[in-house]
Amino acid sequence: MGMPLVSIIIPVYNAEDYLRECVDSVLRQTYRNLEIILVDDQSPDNCPIICDEYAKEDSRVRVIHKPNGGQSDARNVGLDMARGEYIYFLDNDDYIEDILVEMCLAVIEKEQADFVFFDTLIFFEDANEREFLTWLARSREYKTDKGHRVLTELVKYGEYYWAVWMNFIRADYLRKNDIRFIKDTMQSEDTPHSFSLYIQAERVAYLSRKPLHYHRRHSKACSTYANSPQTFYGYFYGCLDMLKAYETGGFELDTRAAIRIQALRSFKNAMNSYHRLAAAEQEKTARDKTALCQSVKKLRYLKSLAARMYANRYTWRLYKRTQKIKNEIIRRLKVSMKRK
Repeated sequence: MGMPLVSIIIPVYNAEDYLRECVDSVLRQTYRNLEIILVDDQSPDNCPIICDEYAKEDSRVRVIHKPNGGQSDARNVGLDMARGEYIYFLDNDDYIEDILVEMCLAVIEKEQADFVFFDTLIFFEDANEREFLTWLARSREYKTDKGHRVLTELVKYGEYYWAVWMNFIRADYLRKNDIRFIKDTMQSEDTPHSFSLYIQAERVAYLSRKPLHYHRRHSKACSTYANSPQTFYGYFYGCLDMLKAYETGGFELDTRAAIRIQALRSFKNAMNSYHRLAAAEQEKTARDKTALCQSVKKLRYLKSLAARMYANRYTWRLYKRTQKIKNEIIRRLKVSMKRK
């Protein structure tokens, strides 16, 4: 059997300071049978030129120039163009270890898994200084199993992370189950995508070797979509998928409990995102926010007092006031302890 083709899809937008480090880390892979798909999402900087330069230098690089449609749309376009048996989505300001593809490929083929997940190191970069923040690393080994069983274990130990760049995926699994990114979602667009990956998979494997992937956080990336409807809709769609699975999925009790925990998490994130929107944006998304609250209410607020308070206008205000008082008490206690 020949060496399978691996497609690495990189949406490109406003990342001229980081793009070369990202692409170079892919070109250095010890596994050579790659196609690197750079999807230029009408980037306003020098990224389109950089992409074309890489295509001229290495025949494995393919460039797609498209009208701006957001990161989710760019990933979907890359997926439609991909010819590989395996897919890996990489952000244009991250980078990977030279052996990532080789190791993921070995595990996914050995375990005959639909996808492999692994850990990442998060670092913050600004003014040319790097500060390594934290591992998104699991504390235990996870055996290859059905996706919903692995999801249950990950949630149980507080180690479920929904970032797409932590998954190495079999292409036919994505296409057979029509797992795509929802357009007009950003920053939280991984939420529904990752949940779909786990909940439908027959076999999921874990690769615990660290580090393999490095995720960069910087002021530009952190602020661009922090208060936008796109962030709200990422959590919105993710929560709807989880609520549907919780209500009708037919899973065991422990899996339903895990789905409930993640649905609550997504619901709170969606509501917090909504309340950070400007008044005009809130007006545009109010109908969907209300529909989400009604869905949670239908399921008895997922047995959560916090969800009940988030879902109702007046109790939300009470909840936020309570949180403000709580935070002020904690602040004063810390000041008092320092003085002692």
